[in-house]
Amino acid sequence: MSPADTPLAILTADPDGFALTDMGSGTFYEGPPSDCNVSRIIDIPMPPGDLVGILVGVPPLIQAAGSTIAWVQMGYHLMTLTNPTDRLEQTLQIVSGPRGNHALRSVVWHAGSVLYDLRFMHWQPAGKGGPLLPREIRFAMPGQDSAVALRYDSIAVDSAVDAGAFRQDPPPGFAVHHVDCPPSAP
Repeated sequence: MSPADTPLAILTADPDGFALTDMGSGTFYEGPPSDCNVSRIIDIPMPPGDLVGILVGVPPLIQAAGSTIAWVQMGYHLMTLTNPTDRLEQTLQIVSGPRGNHALRSVVWHAGSVLYDLRFMHWQPAGKGGPLLPREIRFAMPGQDSAVALRYDSIAVDSAVDAGAFRQDPPPGFAVHHVDCPPSAP
C-alpha cells in the first residue's frame, strides 16, 4: 500500500497460475505459480506455499544440518538452525503460551549477511475461539534495501471463498507479460 492507502501491487496465485499487477509501471505479469515468479514480489525465490505460511504466521525453515534451542530471559525460546553446506543460518524467536507456540521473528543469514528478517507482531485470535494469527507482518531484505509490511484490520475464519478469488485479469491499458522461470539445470 502506498502512503495514500492505495495498492502498489496485487499478487494472486493458485495451483494453476500466478498474476502480479504492478500499479506503478502499469504492467501485468502472468505465468505458473513457481518459486521464481513469487520472487518477483519479494526478491527471494520462495515456493508459493511458504509465502502463504508467512501470511498466517508460519516462517519457512531452512534445510538444517544442525539445531539448538535455548530459553532467553526476555520470555521466548531462541532456536538456531544451521546449514554449513549452503552457508545458511536461521534464528527463530518462539513464544509459548496456553494456545500453543508461535514465532515472533525469523532471521536467515547467508554467508554471514542477513538474507531476510521476518517479524510477526500483534498476535490475536481470528474470530471467537479461532486460531492465533499475526495482525502485522514485516519482511525486510537489508541486502536489497527492500521491505514489505502487511497489516490485517480484520480476519474471517472459514468464510466462503469465491472460486475466482485468487485470480485476476489485467487492468485495461496495462502491458501484459507472460513470465516463466528458466528450466533447472540437471
